[in-house]
Order: sequence, then structure tokens, then C-alpha cells
Amino acid sequence: MTLAEKIKALFNEASPEVAEASFMDVKSKDGSLLLRISALETDGSIELINEDGSLTPFDGVVALEDGSEITAVEGKITEVKAAEAEEETEVETPAAEFAEGDITPDGEAPASEEIASNLEERVTALESRISEIISMLKDKETKVEEMSAENKILKDKNE
Repeated sequence: MTLAEKIKALFNEASPEVAEASFMDVKSKDGSLLLRISALETDGSIELINEDGSLTPFDGVVALEDGSEITAVEGKITEVKAAEAEEETEVETPAAEFAEGDITPDGEAPASEEIASNLEERVTALESRISEIISMLKDKETKVEEMSAENKILKDKNE
């Protein structure tokens, strides 16, 4: 299994319920708009939830609470700019990264064990970062669920 396949498998097994959600409600950064999106990706749909609960295809650019920015035309997402990470964590890169046939600074060829060890350290660091990202996604999912419940309450009040 390649590293990319392992990463995809980690995401799929960690949060399958997130992938099954068909729509999520999000607020604009300033809190003035409530939007319903199918997916935070290009070609996803985005609609404005009006005060009466009706939906209108969104047109324009909007910054979301999480800091990401969406550009849409007639209810179709044309561009998504991801939020800048609040806290950047650096993946430690081994001082010497070698491939078969490379020469170390001291003129020696690295041992296969050293190459394997370096790769193993990098995979472990990536797995750790993926776990952090999954945790952040679960927190965002909880926020979305809370906002959906709040939206439902406000919608019921208006009816």
C-alpha cells in the first residue's frame, strides 16, 4: 500500500459520517449570512438561507467563520480558498534525506536501514498531523451541527 493510499484509508476510516452528509449550513465570517453548501469544493452548490427559510442560489464572494473564502456564480462554487492554519505545525524532516545511491556529507552511501528509518519517521509525523486534522474536522462538524440546530430553532420561530 502506497503512502497516499494509507492517508486516504486513514481519512475514510476516521470519519465516514462526514462524507455521508449531503449539506451543511455555515455562517459568514461577520455572521450576517447563513449559507447551505453541498461540499466545500469547486463545483459544489451554495445557497443563501433567507430569513423565511427559503433558499436562493448564492452569487459572489463570502468569507466563512473558519476563515475560508468561497467564490460562487449562480449557486455553483467556482473557487475555494482554504483558511490559513491558526497554528502551523512543522513536520520534522530528518537532517539527511537520502535515496538509494546518494552519498552522505561524509562521503559514505547511507545504509538501507537509515533510509527506511528516515521514511518511517516521516510517515509517523504525517500520521500524527492527519490525526490532528481529523480532530479539527470533527470540531468543525460539531459547530455545523450546532449552527443547524440554531437555524432550525430560528426557522421555527419565524413560522
